[in-house]
Formats: sequence, structure tokens, C-alpha cells
Amino acid sequence: MTITYAMTASLLIACLTLMLIDVSRKLRKSVHLKISLILIGTSMFYVAMDCLWIIFYTAGEFNRGVFVLLNCLFYLVYITLPYIWFLFARHFSGSRLEGRGTDIVFALP
Repeated sequence: MTITYAMTASLLIACLTLMLIDVSRKLRKSVHLKISLILIGTSMFYVAMDCLWIIFYTAGEFNRGVFVLLNCLFYLVYITLPYIWFLFARHFSGSRLEGRGTDIVFALP
């Protein structure tokens, strides 16, 4: 199970890397480049943390310190990724609307 999960995660990271290269070439002189690269990079980090979490969780020897550190990093990305998505959606839409309803709509992935 762990090998299958690691292979799937490596495939996702490879696809995200290709997407990162493609976006950086196509949006070279665009104002959207920075936020796009941040979103893709954070997604790559999320996939890597998820894979490492499964590997350490199913490992024969359990290292509690590494597992706690990995959980902290994983949840940090898990918490910040929706906000990065919110900034990405708001940036690309060019919206200057304010208010709680607008924030909820932009926060939907």
C-alpha cells in the first residue's frame, strides 16, 4: 500500500512540476505569475507532506519526533492552502468587491 501511495504521489508531483514549468513560461510577464507559482508550489508541498505522513505512519520503526514535526508541517499547509486558493481566485478575477458574502464565494475551491 505504501509503495502504491508513494508512486501516485510521485506522479502527482511530476504533473505539478510540468504544470509549474508551463505556467512559468506562459505567464512570464504577467502579474498573475507569482500567485500562480505560489499556489502550485504549495500544492506540491501538500502532496509531498501527505506522502511522507503515510510513509512514516506505516513504517516499522516509529520515530515520534519526526512524526510530530511532519504533522505540524502537514497541517500548516492544510490550513494555509484554502487561503492561498482564496488569494488566487480573487487575484485572477480582479474583483474589488468587499464583504463576507464575496469572501465565501471566492473561498470555495
